[in-house]
Amino acid sequence: MFSQAALLYFCVFDVCLLLFFWEVISFISFLLVQHWAYRLTSYKAGLKVFALSQFGDLPLFLFVFLMLARVGSSDIAEIQGTLPLMAFEYLV
Repeated sequence: MFSQAALLYFCVFDVCLLLFFWEVISFISFLLVQHWAYRLTSYKAGLKVFALSQFGDLPLFLFVFLMLARVGSSDIAEIQGTLPLMAFEYLV
């Protein structure tokens, strides 16, 4: 499941799907670490993986929502097409 989610993460053409598969990878990572949850160290490591993953997701979500507000589309090709125009606006 992890490898399928990772493969789909790299094959998407939409930012919303990218976020979805990123969260799937995070959740499966948590489950892989929690596999031996009857051990206290494994349980703590699983919680640490989950907390760090969710903390690291905050800048990603912020960037995606700012891009959606700025560009108005979640299509990656459309976002890439508007990046040179946005960079030029800040230079002028």
